[in-house]
Amino acid sequence: MNLEEILQATILRETPRGHQKAIGPSEIMGCQRKVWLQLHDAAKVNQDRIKLKSWLGTAIHHYLEYQLSSDDPFDERWMLEVEVEHQGLMGHVDVYDKKNLEVIDWKSTEKKNLGRFPSSQQRTQVHLYGWLLTNNGYPVENVSLVCIPRDGTEFDIKVHTEPYSEAIALEGLAWLSKIVDMVDPPAPDKPARIFCAPYCEFYDPSGEKGCEGKR
Repeated sequence: MNLEEILQATILRETPRGHQKAIGPSEIMGCQRKVWLQLHDAAKVNQDRIKLKSWLGTAIHHYLEYQLSSDDPFDERWMLEVEVEHQGLMGHVDVYDKKNLEVIDWKSTEKKNLGRFPSSQQRTQVHLYGWLLTNNGYPVENVSLVCIPRDGTEFDIKVHTEPYSEAIALEGLAWLSKIVDMVDPPAPDKPARIFCAPYCEFYDPSGEKGCEGKR
């Protein structure tokens, strides 16, 4: 196996999250049309290229998981990659801190995007993790989002922490419930060039086989 083949095999290796087909907290409050298409098992037409930004984000997650799991083996403070489900919603929580009763979710981006962190979607996601954990017997007092810029230093890392709010989680669930009840797909609400082309598996610029995004 040459270097190119090794890289291809590594990048294409599937992770447990890659097998998840149900709507998860990370998609709630995002693109309504994408969620509707996923709920209706629409054909995925934009999968010709590997999204390296997503792959690098996954690599960062694995490295941080390794570092925390390499801590004192007698310290049971950290619960990592916690899979929790309640009322049909399933999520994979990056970290649950049993000492501080806190949810921690890792994010990665570029320095130029740090000014938009955290987004309302990211906040809803981490509160939904808190909702899932509390409904599975794990009390949550605070939720944290940690954003790591791929092109920065440790001094550029941003941390956002706030008290856990069930109300924010329920707003997200209401958003999802509204889409579940839709008979027809909602109009695209994300600019195609920025959001759809590089990330959405349902994106089709021609509009013939998939969604052409917002023009």
